[in-house]
Amino acid sequence: MNNPLNETNEPLNETNEPLNEALNNEIIQALYDVIDPELGYNIMDLGLIYEIYAGKGQANINMSMTTPGCPAQDYIVSGVYQRLESIPDLNTVKVNVVWDPPWHPGLMSPKAKIHFGVEE
Repeated sequence: MNNPLNETNEPLNETNEPLNEALNNEIIQALYDVIDPELGYNIMDLGLIYEIYAGKGQANINMSMTTPGCPAQDYIVSGVYQRLESIPDLNTVKVNVVWDPPWHPGLMSPKAKIHFGVEE
């Protein structure tokens, strides 16, 4: 799988191609397996994934960390790449770590909020 982290910050695809819904759903399910090592919880329920575009064998993922300068950032991003390598229809993955909007506990799933004792 191509890992374009160090090549460019440009999105993989800026066309208005239709979303590959099946591939998108497969990516979402796979990302539940990526665990934030500091919190011991998956990045989907933590609300770290902001956007997924999947089409024509490629995925562009915008995600954040719980804090800027998160010491686990490289580990988590590598986990995303490693987990998505197992998806046969996916040839290229681009992960963009973004800080806008900043992550906050309100982005967590109800399940994660209960686990961490976050009140709504």
